Amino acid sequence: MGNNKFKKVYLSLCLLISSTFIFSQQVIKGKVLDDRTGDPLIGVTVTIQGTNSGTITDFNGDFQLRISEPVVLQFSYVGYVQHEERVSPQSPTLNVRMREDTRELDEVLVVGYGTQAKASSVASIVQTKGEDLLKVGNLNSLSESLQGKLNGVITINNNAKPGANTADIYIRGKATWGNTSPLTLVDGIERNFNDIDINEIETISVLKDASATAVYGVKGANGVILVTTRRGENLKPTVRFSSNLGVKQFTTNVKFADYLTSIDAYNRAAANEKDWSKQIPQSTIDAWKNAYATGNYGPYNDVFPEVDWFKELVRDFGFSQNYNINVSGGDNFVSYFVSIGYQEDGDNYKIQKQKDFDPRYWYRRYNWRSNLDFNLTKTTKFSVKIAGKMGYQNEPTGSNEVRELFTPILHVATNVFPVKYSDGSWGEGKQLGYNIVANVSTRGQELNKSFQGWYDFSLVQNLDFITKGLSAKGQLAYNSYADTSTRIRAGQIFGANDFESQSYSIFRVYREYDYSKPTVNPDGSISYPMINEIIHPNADAVGGYPVGVSYDSFSSYGRQLYYELSLDYKRSFGNHNLTALALFNRRINDSAGSGGTFSFPSYSEDWVGRITYNYLERYLTEVNMAYTGSEKFAPGKRFGFFPSFSAGWRISEEPFVKDLAGSVLSNMKLRFSYGEVGNDRGSGRFNYVQLFDTNGTINYGYLQNMVFGPLYSEGAIANPNSTWETAKKRNLGFELGLWH
Repeated sequence: MGNNKFKKVYLSLCLLISSTFIFSQQVIKGKVLDDRTGDPLIGVTVTIQGTNSGTITDFNGDFQLRISEPVVLQFSYVGYVQHEERVSPQSPTLNVRMREDTRELDEVLVVGYGTQAKASSVASIVQTKGEDLLKVGNLNSLSESLQGKLNGVITINNNAKPGANTADIYIRGKATWGNTSPLTLVDGIERNFNDIDINEIETISVLKDASATAVYGVKGANGVILVTTRRGENLKPTVRFSSNLGVKQFTTNVKFADYLTSIDAYNRAAANEKDWSKQIPQSTIDAWKNAYATGNYGPYNDVFPEVDWFKELVRDFGFSQNYNINVSGGDNFVSYFVSIGYQEDGDNYKIQKQKDFDPRYWYRRYNWRSNLDFNLTKTTKFSVKIAGKMGYQNEPTGSNEVRELFTPILHVATNVFPVKYSDGSWGEGKQLGYNIVANVSTRGQELNKSFQGWYDFSLVQNLDFITKGLSAKGQLAYNSYADTSTRIRAGQIFGANDFESQSYSIFRVYREYDYSKPTVNPDGSISYPMINEIIHPNADAVGGYPVGVSYDSFSSYGRQLYYELSLDYKRSFGNHNLTALALFNRRINDSAGSGGTFSFPSYSEDWVGRITYNYLERYLTEVNMAYTGSEKFAPGKRFGFFPSFSAGWRISEEPFVKDLAGSVLSNMKLRFSYGEVGNDRGSGRFNYVQLFDTNGTINYGYLQNMVFGPLYSEGAIANPNSTWETAKKRNLGFELGLWH
């Protein structure tokens, strides 16, 4: 009886609480409209901030939600700026107006020697942000990260060796039989961009048509890639840390047939040729059958070696890792971005570290960058950028990954000798050089060090006191690089044939057994007599020599001095928008090879002009001119003029189009460009000068032989008419944007 009363009281309380909760909830209604046209927006997502509760608007833009307390409603719709509205259960019917998200059209594109609004650009340019490249994952070179990211850009990576995994880049395919690499510039300076830490990048722009690349004259024929690094803002300091761990593996796993299958195929082939002398005898087949049956075979078996070279040398996984910490911020006087990064790319091969040296493949890189912008006055800005990298690439001595590793994995016999014999001796074939594991593990180590330093200084002066919109810029940049190599070579083994034996640092053994004379041992096992043994390099050779070391041997050095002066003009006159650029720059390059001797400096310079005009950002036009010089060619043929012209029509900005499809059509642009570009990369220096080579001496006389010399011979024939390769490019483009 007591239990029944308790149940009734409990049920009454539950009903009371439920009815109170339902009564306290209120229905909030509203309508969502386009802020510009007033049209209802269908399918807008309306959610209560911090919860999963929400709804969507119907065909009339209406929605309703139940709330029991004040909340913040979030309104999200593709192509519109997210909107928030604070409401309470007593709020009246809401009328929410959402604005179009025009950020894509307001986006600023980095172009040659400047920037342009995307909406008014008439060149073929694609751009991506550094933060989007970071989402790709743990990649080891900047060129790899561009794969599939930019329209018209093809990247092909044919080398996965740590420190050498740079991808080849083609912009709109291959347009020349010569060098097809695009021009790459980092912060406006020609540089190798592959070893930049991706965390340092703000944007990457790719200039594809002549309208965009003509300003680079003889260097722009294959397209141009512009990398802009990050800068600080007038904000409180922000510290960012990122880390990535990547796993890499071979795209295929090679599987080999066992020896009995190979013998059967070999004997069938010999029989088809009626070459009975090459038949492998039945005694060998029976011996191997017994070995397989008893498990008496393998990569370290003396008598029945079966080596899967792929398994012996290739790991299941290799690892790579990246770390970066950067700080950005600033105030009214100075803004800053400072970054430090570390990358390590590991090995996919099972090469072991030895006592005296490390023959493993690996690459370690340290990056640093400091970008500072000083507002000296309200009209004067001074910028300093200091950046660089130090790379360490390690590999076995004399390594050629394809020739000495991957190709032998497929070619070297699997059943002739083991990796090692039971007595610890390295296995080998009848001739030296076939044991791949011994080759890469015992010869030594080569550590290649590469340094790059980049130092930029620029001054921008506003000249509004002369005329509004005018500014001047001066820039000075200095690049340097240096490569050295440290080699540790294992102590050599010397014998009768020193020329051959100096290539090897360990004794290797080839042993041959007679499978036709098995002996059954008391324990039931079977043994076979050894009938041949070859010791490499020879039985009388002397080993035990210490390792040889050459530390930081000079490989190459280079430096580049670049300076630039420019005037920039940007102004609007009512509905008319005009920009103009006049620029001069010069580059001086010095380099020295392994001999340490500097070559004669090379020079190039550009005189650049650009004018852009648009009316209401509806009718667009641009003219570019470059007068470029290259010292590779004869006087009188060193300079060339490279013009381009482009025009565009933003159809979406026409009033009648806005009336018809303004709520759907955010951008429709038709553009055309024509221009001439050049390429001097395939041409050698001073090929307009006739050269003569010295080639030994010449003998005269019969009984009294007289030697005269030196003997001069004509070298490569001079070509005084050589000049750069030119290309005429036409581009017709159509852009369409919907609901943005």
